[in-house]
Amino acid sequence: MKFHFSTTRRQLSKKILVLFSSGSVLSACDFFTKTTTDEVIKTLTGLLRHDQMAIKLGQIYLKTNPQLQLLDAIQLANRILQKVDLSLETISATELTSMTESLKRRIHDDFSNDSVVTIEGWLLSQTETELCALYFLSSNA
Repeated sequence: MKFHFSTTRRQLSKKILVLFSSGSVLSACDFFTKTTTDEVIKTLTGLLRHDQMAIKLGQIYLKTNPQLQLLDAIQLANRILQKVDLSLETISATELTSMTESLKRRIHDDFSNDSVVTIEGWLLSQTETELCALYFLSSNA
């Protein structure tokens, strides 16, 4: 398998050398394990099963919650991640798997704590409604 990079191997080697010589090894490792915002949002919205219905429910939820209408997809993603003590600025690729498990537990806890919302006949946890809203915002970006 051959990979194509926008930089040559020599340029990449120089960048790695600069990373290791100008900062800690940890910051250089973070350079390779950080995830993009798009990857995180895709993983978050991937927790939902019915794509089109999730987008529709997200749109309705945003219309009925004026405080959320002020948020963009990145801000809403951060709001959701904060529920599991993460943020877009610090999440790494290895944390994506644990994030999904933590959010699934959070959704279960929402139901246990009666933190639920009914939209169009669907009974959703508070976290699920925010995920639907994120799906709507990210699909319209």
